[in-house]
Amino acid sequence: MKNTILIIIGLIIFIELFLFHNGGVWFLLFAFALYRLSVRKGEKMYAVAALIFFLLALLSMVTVRWLIPVAVIYWLYTRHRKELYVAGPYMTPEKPYAWQQQAVTRLFGNITIDATNTILPLEPTFISIFQGIGKTTIFVPYDVACTIVVNQGFGKVLINGHVTDAKKQVLLDQGARRTCMIHVSNGLGEVEIWQK
Repeated sequence: MKNTILIIIGLIIFIELFLFHNGGVWFLLFAFALYRLSVRKGEKMYAVAALIFFLLALLSMVTVRWLIPVAVIYWLYTRHRKELYVAGPYMTPEKPYAWQQQAVTRLFGNITIDATNTILPLEPTFISIFQGIGKTTIFVPYDVACTIVVNQGFGKVLINGHVTDAKKQVLLDQGARRTCMIHVSNGLGEVEIWQK
């Protein structure tokens, strides 16, 4: 990692010197020399001066001005690939599937999680949903003890078809062998939790 950073810095200096003929690269070299001097002598004054010259060098380099938008685009691209889609519907498979902890984040769209198509493990399971706008529907089996916490902005919270206060914690089937903790934060839309 350290060698990669040094190679990138070297390429930036090379491009600045030979392509753009920018004098700002001399600020960078002077900052590096001051930093080495501060390390050798152990004085903070040289380190502060090195930092000032380093910032001047960064602000005057053309390649750095090009690298900042490229870095932002690359960061957005990698984040998009990790989170897949942050907008649109989300649904667990309709066929039986292996259980995985559910942590869903959506800006908008409907979310449907059906935990009756899977076998929940004996250790506690978690369903966590953060959603801006849309309807959230969760199906849980009858023989599972559920702790339900809903933070609702605007909309109704229905548990087994009954309207419930969004401010209080709800417990279903206490004492069952399997347990599930459900946390839903929804800005605008309905939250429905059904046992079946």
